[in-house]
Amino acid sequence: MIDIVDLKLVPWGNTKLQPDNTFKCQHGKAECFLDIVEACAIDAWPDLNEHFPFIYCVESLVYHKNYTQWETCFEKLNLKKKLVTDCVLSGRGKELELQYAAETNALQPPHKYVPWVVVDGQPLYDDYMDFISFICKAYKGTAPVPSCSSSINVVKIGRKFNPFCLKQTAMSKLSTIFKNGMIDFVDLKLVPWGNTKIQPNNTFKCQHGPAECFLDTVEACALDVWPNLNEHFPFIHCVESWIYHKNYTQWETCFEKLNLNKKLVTDCVGSERGKELELRHAAETPPHKFVPWVVVDGQPLYTDYMEFISYICKAYKGTTPIPGCSSSDSLSFTSKLSTISSTITSFVEQRVKLAASA
Repeated sequence: MIDIVDLKLVPWGNTKLQPDNTFKCQHGKAECFLDIVEACAIDAWPDLNEHFPFIYCVESLVYHKNYTQWETCFEKLNLKKKLVTDCVLSGRGKELELQYAAETNALQPPHKYVPWVVVDGQPLYDDYMDFISFICKAYKGTAPVPSCSSSINVVKIGRKFNPFCLKQTAMSKLSTIFKNGMIDFVDLKLVPWGNTKIQPNNTFKCQHGPAECFLDTVEACALDVWPNLNEHFPFIHCVESWIYHKNYTQWETCFEKLNLNKKLVTDCVGSERGKELELRHAAETPPHKFVPWVVVDGQPLYTDYMEFISYICKAYKGTTPIPGCSSSDSLSFTSKLSTISSTITSFVEQRVKLAASA
């Protein structure tokens, strides 16, 4: 498909240009530094077949929080390191980033979050993962595009039983606050509603179809029959894990796995109680732009939702140390080119409110 696409990567994101012409990146100095690395790679190797594998390699390491290992991508891809490092150390890197800042700021409509994907000038908003179907629809050529005939069908059918991967990723990370003891300082509230809409006849229209509606009701009933977080969270995590692997019919195995009374939930789902609970969750869901929508002490995290642990640490006003804060709320980033560190804030005793709508 790349043969019919002009792909342009813009390593700027939500970075802000300060009055003194320095950069303030959403995720700190590490992001600023690696954005410059990627800008220099695009400049040094204009050929997409060269710079894309390098950027993909760097981003893969960042995803796994291996911020200092980006230089291994040169050897892995047999690329000349000096071209990029010379650019980073000189004023060229900053010059390139200023160009990307101008391009990003010129977007119409302006971008709201990242990743911000645009096809033929049309932003995809939270449909960015379906960019292949948008490319196929935008293509005006006559030569068949091999992946289009199947990709559009995959999107149309697949969205009905979407794996909700972002939701499951967030749920998996939420489980860490149970393991490290942070949950003792957090009031966690799960809201299984997401982007569902109430229709004029009082039925629900879910973003990903009837399967999502049904399983949201299952989760709402689980919250109701087991108000204890230590009971309903493992069950919902189990259900979401099945969904992530596209095993939509296996959710009932979670009862046996966790030694929970199945009848309590199935009776709720089969009665009007399930719908009543979902209407409550609809009323509780705040105005939001996408899901998962994570809120810490009333403050939405937007695209930073995966960093909720650091926001909890910053919001905590207690004096008792919170397990996990000393490491999660700081970042140490070291390389031959840059050394970056951040400080830890002090804490005061107070539970932090954490709400996740998905």
